[in-house]
Amino acid sequence: MAGRCRMLLAVAALLVAVDARAVVISRIVIVGSSVDIGLAELVAGRTGDLSDADIRAIGVEVTRRYHEAGYVTCHVARLVARRDGALEVHVVESRVREAAVAGVDGPAARELAALMLPEPGEIYNRIVVAERARFASAALGLSSVRVSAENHGDGADVLLRITALVAPRGAVGFGMGYGPRYGYAPVIEYARPAGGGAVRSRAEIGFRDGYLRQGIAAVEFDGRDRETDGGGLLLGARYRHARDVWESMDREFLSNAGEAFAGYGWRFGSASLDCTFRQAMSGLERYRGNWYVDNDSRAQAVYRIADRRLLLDRRRASELAFSASGGASDLCPKGYAMAAASGRTALVPVPWLFVVPHFDAWYATSAERYHWRYVFDETLPGRSDDFTASRWKHTAGIDLLFEAYPDLAMAGPFAVAGWYRNEDDEWRTAVVCGVRCTVQFRGVSIAAAWSWDVSGPLSRGSVTFSAAGSL
Repeated sequence: MAGRCRMLLAVAALLVAVDARAVVISRIVIVGSSVDIGLAELVAGRTGDLSDADIRAIGVEVTRRYHEAGYVTCHVARLVARRDGALEVHVVESRVREAAVAGVDGPAARELAALMLPEPGEIYNRIVVAERARFASAALGLSSVRVSAENHGDGADVLLRITALVAPRGAVGFGMGYGPRYGYAPVIEYARPAGGGAVRSRAEIGFRDGYLRQGIAAVEFDGRDRETDGGGLLLGARYRHARDVWESMDREFLSNAGEAFAGYGWRFGSASLDCTFRQAMSGLERYRGNWYVDNDSRAQAVYRIADRRLLLDRRRASELAFSASGGASDLCPKGYAMAAASGRTALVPVPWLFVVPHFDAWYATSAERYHWRYVFDETLPGRSDDFTASRWKHTAGIDLLFEAYPDLAMAGPFAVAGWYRNEDDEWRTAVVCGVRCTVQFRGVSIAAAWSWDVSGPLSRGSVTFSAAGSL
């Protein structure tokens, strides 16, 4: 924090417009506050026959509450005892008016400024800015991002001075999740800049009921320059071991699949288009009671668009994704096609409430269970013991997220409706309700949810959990 932030010392210069004698205060009114940090609870009961020192103490405590919540440049500027018995506590909230970037220039500087200050005019919070700096450093491949705050002009608002230290380095991501399909699933990722693009690798396993249910190892190269619009080469390879359930046949089958892909991708601002050709070979055990080898050739196109290029806070993000693919395999020699679409947006009617509608759609022409998706997965939770799969599934839902603690913890209910064809080719519907909570702190994100299909007993409810972070 720069020493030129004069408002940090403002608590020492409170102006109290009261008589020298004690004043009878019947109520306290906070003027100028727009953040929910518990000020009403703080001043509750602080009425009655108050001295000048008592009134000043109220101003000091309100300022301290702001600083403890990270709003270190906000303060109480004036206390006014009115003749009707009300005590007005006038708060000055410092807003971030501008961000100045040094260390990088051009598109990289604009992207860094957008990450650090997504909404000009927001109230300055040191904790939030520090978290954004850590995210921006990892997302842009910088060695570090340093931030200081200065007065913006002669008022209480601030200017962010952002210094980027450029020394490309790798970033390690890690996580642990739990879901009913594959059980406990630790994952580790590594990404490193390569030229203008990046190389990413990922390893994940899943354990449930004493068995290895899933194992994934993948490496990908994206040759697009992330600082500019344009195209680049896409290359990758992936191996997946899975123990899946074919519920209508009351059996499990194993698959071991290796895949390689090559293609080209384009990026236009916050939109991207990936076109690839994929060749895969799968070994299937106990599939239809036999062993199969499936050679699969497929062309795929994926289009994504968001309301910003890098998503620092997905709670506020709007995203759309569409994909289409087609090919032929030993299981489907006459060919098959797949299509998917998903989207979400965020409405913020008040600062402490996020209303998030979302949808997901999936269709495959293939009649093979191997090409289908589980119905009750992350897009339609609610059942812990139903492993039916579908080639045609649509869901739509809405989440309500209440900010339990500013920029740290959120919780709230959600509801999802699904329409799908089961493994017996019968159309079914499901309505799922639940509650979800998330915590984000110093680069670590933790989420947990409980959901329940309203057509069944509560005992069939499903629990999911995930934790992720980066170094």
